[in-house]
Amino acid sequence: SKGEYYEWTSGDIVTSKWGSNWRMPTGAELQALKDNCTPGWTNYGGWCLTFTGKSEDYKNEIAFPITAYYAGSNIQAEGHLYYWSSTMLSLDDVEVLWGCRDYLEDGIGETYQMQTIGIGSGSDKAKLCVRAVLNEPK
Repeated sequence: SKGEYYEWTSGDIVTSKWGSNWRMPTGAELQALKDNCTPGWTNYGGWCLTFTGKSEDYKNEIAFPITAYYAGSNIQAEGHLYYWSSTMLSLDDVEVLWGCRDYLEDGIGETYQMQTIGIGSGSDKAKLCVRAVLNEPK
């Protein structure tokens, strides 16, 4: 399932929808997946960017399905994936995880990275998916 698309809000959309045990990932946490895990593209009934732990003790995998995004009611970048982080870089820009499997097949180069996306305004606000993080018990 591709999940829901959310506009950026000043609060954590995951916490407001799912409760205080859940939150949005930070840009640093998404970057850590890129830096510390083995990436890949896996077809789980639809293509997903996957990150798998590298150590023998930690081989868990997390998957990010291809989602595109919306600017207002218009779908953008079909065949790509975009996921919100909680990291705002400026008043209008947020750090996101981006990926495109087609770039792998076309030999264009890197198929995933951290990017910046504008949150938009009015009827053109960006709507992206988010991969929720479970807070560690205190």
